Amino acid sequence: MFTAGTHLNPNITWWEQAHAFTDYLARCQFMLQQGLPVADVCCYYGDQVPNFIPPDRGYWYELCPSLGDDYACDFADMETLLTRMQVRGGRLVLPDRMSYRLLVFPDDIAKGFPCHGQFIQPELLQKLLDLVSAGATIVWPRPSLAPGLRDHGRADGEIKSMADKLWGPVDGKSILEHRFGKGRVVRGKTVRQVLLDENVLPDFTCQPRAEPIEKRLAYIHRRVGETELYFVSNRDGRRWVDSGCFFRVHGKSPELWHPDTGEVKEQFAFEEVNGRTWLPLRLPPAGSIFVVFRHRSNAGRIVSASKDGRALFSAQTPGKVDLASLEVESAGQATLAAVASSPGEYVLTNARSRVLSARVEKLPGPIALPGPWKLRFLRGPGAPQEVVLKKLLPWTEHDNPAVRYFSGTAAYETEFSLSQDFFGERVRVYLHLGVVKELAEIRVNGRDCGLLWKIPFRADVTNAVRPGKNQLEIKVTNLWPNRLIGDTFLPEGKQFTRTNIAAFTQNSPLLESGLLGPVELHAAQLILLR
Repeated sequence: MFTAGTHLNPNITWWEQAHAFTDYLARCQFMLQQGLPVADVCCYYGDQVPNFIPPDRGYWYELCPSLGDDYACDFADMETLLTRMQVRGGRLVLPDRMSYRLLVFPDDIAKGFPCHGQFIQPELLQKLLDLVSAGATIVWPRPSLAPGLRDHGRADGEIKSMADKLWGPVDGKSILEHRFGKGRVVRGKTVRQVLLDENVLPDFTCQPRAEPIEKRLAYIHRRVGETELYFVSNRDGRRWVDSGCFFRVHGKSPELWHPDTGEVKEQFAFEEVNGRTWLPLRLPPAGSIFVVFRHRSNAGRIVSASKDGRALFSAQTPGKVDLASLEVESAGQATLAAVASSPGEYVLTNARSRVLSARVEKLPGPIALPGPWKLRFLRGPGAPQEVVLKKLLPWTEHDNPAVRYFSGTAAYETEFSLSQDFFGERVRVYLHLGVVKELAEIRVNGRDCGLLWKIPFRADVTNAVRPGKNQLEIKVTNLWPNRLIGDTFLPEGKQFTRTNIAAFTQNSPLLESGLLGPVELHAAQLILLR
């Protein structure tokens, strides 16, 4: 349903801040158009109507759950198989250089479409014969009939004759595969089991694995020349995920490319395990990251870390990851460092079994910034006069209807003081806004500290804060519904907005808006590892 605010144009409340979101989209689109996708399986999904590939629930998982969500799959129609697919070196290849290990028509797909496994066009079965004879492996139910009335009777005989050649004695129970030419046909095994039997490990696996699939990490893998590029996203919009992730890449160091900021950071905590790379990752709700492998593996990589004797991550126990208090990074000039957000004894071990340790005695804070807050309404129809808030509360709970129904941008202003003791050596300072509805622009002492539009609403203000008094301004922008709802209470001609979409009434609930907090300053310590 289209309602006010769904259109991306200069009339939205957040148009002046839209660049942060569109920059994120542009970076993701640019990266995901590089090279070619990597997929182990090509699924034939039938050629009858209706027939479509649902875009949700992890892409291929909906139609081929036996494959699992840690292998990738492409889908092809009959025309692609007949006119574009060949076999080279045992792999199924297309003219654009895409290649696959298996060609599949599993029961999972057959159940969802009118084209059941027992039906196949004679020309398609002949193509399967040619592909398998040339060295392809297919996982396919034995067909017995030709669909439709074309060459009725004779076509069914052709199907049976070719099927007897290709499937031979395979019954899917006691006999599960049959060699034909240089290739083979498999029946009675899951697609996943066929890959595992060939020692093809999953392309991407996250541990621990959350259930259901909607709460797991999702991935897209592309190959750009010799570079492996993974897009990893947290499908859970409510919880942070700390996960030990396996990537089917060996001999290369991972880099984290942040699509929201454009930052590229070399990742120093990883390990190579059985031909794959294990990497501890932390993603916010609905967060995403690009993991890029392009340089030779770093022999000094960190393979485990602990705090006060408690493991934070270890390649030996890949499913136990807690990155909330420690981030490994470089301090320049080949010096390894970490950012610790809480006091304690940190011990890290690298791939050469060298133990690196550092102790954080104490950290200041967190320091709460409760207000009072001066709230100035900058942009938006029917903007009220400036108000003072003794404490943070949603605009929708304010006594003034002009505040309650406001849609647009308002600036929160306050002062806070920091003692000289707060600024220790290599201390980093972060401003946490808590809950924001919907996005925030931060300035500390007149210095731009960023535009925040998603969780976590946190900004690095290390270079902006100073001892003594500090000025803080947070511009918050919400969405259109509250103003539209407020206008339903006003007489014709006195309303502030005009729309041809009657999506809101006097009974519509207001959207929580504004800076909800809590607003706090948090300190972290950059520790040099020796």
